[in-house]
Parts: sequence; C-alpha cells; structure tokens
Amino acid sequence: MLTITTIATKRINDPLPTNVQHLMGRLAAFFRINYIEPPVDIIYLLRNLKFIISLFRKTGINHLRRFIPVIFPFENRFPLIKRINEKMISVQIRIFLKFNNSNRGILWIFSPKHSFLVGKLNEKKLYFHITDDYLAFPEKAGLGPSDSIKSKEEYIMKKADRIFVTSAYLAGLKSEFAEKIEIVPNVADSHHFEKAQSDTIKVPNEIKVIKKPIIGFVGAVDRFKVDFEIIGHCAQQNPDFSFVIIGPIGHGDCTVAEKLPQKKNIHYFGERPYDKLPNYIKAFDVCLIPYCLTTYTHACSPLKLHEYLAAGKPVVSTNLPAVDAFRHIVYIGDTPNNFCQRIREALEEDNIELIKERQRVANENSWGRRTMSIKRIIIKDQAA
Repeated sequence: MLTITTIATKRINDPLPTNVQHLMGRLAAFFRINYIEPPVDIIYLLRNLKFIISLFRKTGINHLRRFIPVIFPFENRFPLIKRINEKMISVQIRIFLKFNNSNRGILWIFSPKHSFLVGKLNEKKLYFHITDDYLAFPEKAGLGPSDSIKSKEEYIMKKADRIFVTSAYLAGLKSEFAEKIEIVPNVADSHHFEKAQSDTIKVPNEIKVIKKPIIGFVGAVDRFKVDFEIIGHCAQQNPDFSFVIIGPIGHGDCTVAEKLPQKKNIHYFGERPYDKLPNYIKAFDVCLIPYCLTTYTHACSPLKLHEYLAAGKPVVSTNLPAVDAFRHIVYIGDTPNNFCQRIREALEEDNIELIKERQRVANENSWGRRTMSIKRIIIKDQAA
C-alpha cells in the first residue's frame, strides 16, 4: 500500500477542521497516511499533562498514524534554536517513518514553512497543497517575512511533482508552474451538514432562546478575514434581527472580543464542537460569508460556502471570486447597504426547490467526490 506522509498544519482532532483533516482522513481509506502534526515544545508538554495523555489515544481512522515532533521553546526569538528545531523535527520524523516501516512514498506539504523537510524524508514524490495566498497572511500566522515565504514557496514548487491549489486565482499566481498544477477547490462534508434539515436533531437551548430571525456565521473570528464593519452596520440597520457569530476569536490574528462590534442583537458564542454545528445552523434563517475583499480573501475557497449549502440555508456573501460560480443560489452584496438588502431578500425566500438545489450543488462539491478525484491523480502519478 502506498504511503503518504503529510506535514499537517492542524491536529487531526482539531475542533475546527480544515482541508488537511478532511482530505487525509478520507485518503486513509486507500493509502497509509503518516499524519505529522504541528510540533510542541518541551515546556508546553510539562505544563499540559492532559496533552501528553492524548498522545497515546488512537485517531479512530484506519491506516492513519499520527506523530507529533517535540522541539525546544523560544524558536521565534532565537534563529539558532529555530535551526536546531528544524533538524530535530527532520530526525524525529525519519525515526518515526523507519519504526513504522514506511516505504518511499509521497511527501505532502501544506505550508511553505516546511520547505526544510524537502528531500530529507526519502520521499519518492513531493506534493505541495496551496490553500491560501501565503504572502497575504497576517504576521501572527507565523510564516515569517514575505521575502522568506516567497523563497520557500518557490523552492517547494520547483521540487514538487504535483501542486494542488484551491482556487483559479491561486493557479494564476503560480502560472510559472502551470504544468504541475491541479485546481481542487475546498468543499464540504455535505452528509454532515445536511442534518440541519433533519427533524431528528435538536436546536441547542442557548440559541433556541435567541430572538428570530437569526442571521448566522460559523468560522474563525478574525478581523483580517471577516468584515465586522458590515456585520455591525447590518445589526444597527436591522435591530429586530439577531446576529449569531460562532467560532474561535483571534484564531489567525490578534482579534479580541472587546474590539468587535458590541450591540444587543449581536451574540458571540465562541467555539462549538464540529459535530454539533448542524444543530446550530438549523436555527439560522440566513447564513453569512461576510469576508473582507482583500488580496488574501481573493484567493480564498471557503469551506463554509458548501457547508451552508448542504444545510439548505440561504447564503449571503460579499463579492468573493470563490462564490462567483454560485450566483444562482447565493445572495451577493458588494456594499454594506447592499449586503443588508440581500439579507432581507433571503429572509423573504420561501422556496423548497431552492433548498433542494443548494443541497444538490453541495453534494457535487463534497469531500467524498473531491477525495476520489485526488485519488485518481495519485494513482496516475504512481503509474507514470
């Protein structure tokens, strides 16, 4: 069985799963997956005994084995420690692979910061999965200065046998390597979010008591991504609407709750378990993708678009390139006033056929289908 060693940017059991968990968890049905999680430093381990215990828990996914490298702290302050840590990570992964009798397979990288591993793990092929415009990331993303990101990204792309990108915009940015590129937009676990239309799941009490109509957002609550001016404006213009924001605050930048719009009809719920998200979305009357229009979001392929569609809910989004192909089922607002108007239009909708159409589109853009298309690419590359 072919082995894929993926250098993940998220822990396999992270409560806010992204493409790396969705994809690798499903590819494990066909290939052996070595899932290398982000490293932890020694001080963190000593202070978090529960985390040490969690290291010995099985993932529950057949053919997927996880490994977490241990590093020294303070690498962001001292370049020497960073260089030592990179060598430690490389050595630890090699030992892990040898111990698990992993054959020469695919090294699958999701971030330019892991360029130091290229050629160090005896890989037969190298895949680079580009999910964002990394040069447009906020500083807190931890990728380093722009010049460093650019050089690392170019180094990986030159060495890569295959480059996956999540949007046509990203493919355009990397056009120099067009012959290696496959466009694979992010999709959804449609089966999971379809539950929002089921009569058998219950709406949580904390949202059941919120006044209707409920205009909802689910995702990372970061100012570099979410346009809170639009949310604040719509909440002020529509005091009878309730705006519910679900997700971790400051997940990718320095956003703090106190600096977000504070109005009586805006409710910040914080993070909720992934398996319960359909229960919350069931209570939504309209779902939002109120992203800022920036260089970063221009390259975005929001998972939440297809999650909302799978739930059958009306979706109102800012004018992102990623939603352009879905204008027939998504309400698009390009100014704060226009965005508010689109919310009101969505609330007036009463069409069972539109619910079915959204779910049909979501099923066409599911992780099951995406995984099978990527599987075919992998098998084709192995035969070449």
